[in-house]
Amino acid sequence: MKYKFKFESLKKIKEVFEKKAQKELAAIQLEIKKAEEEYDFLLAKRMAETKKHLKISSAYDLKFHKNYIASLNKEMDVIRHKIDHLLNTKENKILELIEKSKEHEIINTLDEKHHEQFVHEQNKRDIISMDEIAANRFNSGRKN
Repeated sequence: MKYKFKFESLKKIKEVFEKKAQKELAAIQLEIKKAEEEYDFLLAKRMAETKKHLKISSAYDLKFHKNYIASLNKEMDVIRHKIDHLLNTKENKILELIEKSKEHEIINTLDEKHHEQFVHEQNKRDIISMDEIAANRFNSGRKN
């Protein structure tokens, strides 16, 4: 008789959910990395503009650069807010992934226990079967 885990479909579903959570976490991490790169780019741009700001002599250029630096700061604030939001989402996904992993591990442990029980029962049946065969051979040898 072949072993068949009665919760195999549940095991597969839990595995799919765990993989989905892993993919979502990886996507969030990628978004965080992109946002941080964009933030670093704007920071470098602002630093360069600040250095230019020191060399400007006309009032119009000075006001233009001041407004430009202010707009860069606003963009950086938006990106920093986005990064913070993504980090919170990442933390939630990590907790979700841990939960999904635990559920999957519980199902795997249950599968292992059921398989051990199956093997134990199968061994008992095999021993009983071998005892019957040995008894039949012994009895047939006595009759001759």
